[in-house]
Amino acid sequence: MCHITVPLSSGSLAMEIVEINQVITVIQNSNPLGGIRVYVFDENNRYLGINGLTDENGQITFGLPQNQAYKFRADILGTQFFSDITPNTGEAISIDSQGGTLTFTVNKGENLALANVNAYLFSESGTYLGKSGTTDASGNTTFNVPTGNYKIRCDYLGYPFWTPVVQVATDQSTNLVIPH
Repeated sequence: MCHITVPLSSGSLAMEIVEINQVITVIQNSNPLGGIRVYVFDENNRYLGINGLTDENGQITFGLPQNQAYKFRADILGTQFFSDITPNTGEAISIDSQGGTLTFTVNKGENLALANVNAYLFSESGTYLGKSGTTDASGNTTFNVPTGNYKIRCDYLGYPFWTPVVQVATDQSTNLVIPH
């Protein structure tokens, strides 16, 4: 609860603004996502200058005036995910980025796996997303990603090799063959 006193020429006016804690949970395929920045917007899509990071349970709490409508945005790997516009009644709100596991396989020919190759995750436009992995003995590495379009670069013998763009809405796999 917030109390505001406004001085007037003939005294003062006291106002009380009731705030309710609004809990936002960010998930990906039913798994909570910690460390995700969430932004608060009003019902007219204006950013209100309020944001914060989700905790290890994928949650963040904002104290907001009661019965006003808000919209929340979570930024995950360069993609923005929005909640619906909702009145602040204290009911839990979830932002689900959906997506899945992107499995990447590198081969040097048919069924000839390349192990210990570094792989890097990029957006469709070529922005590095800060996720990397090393292929295992079967030539595989995985990335847990939200719904979106991605490409993967692997560095092999000093040269970069790229996959085409892969659209991920659920679990997806892509292969890259580096002919020898």
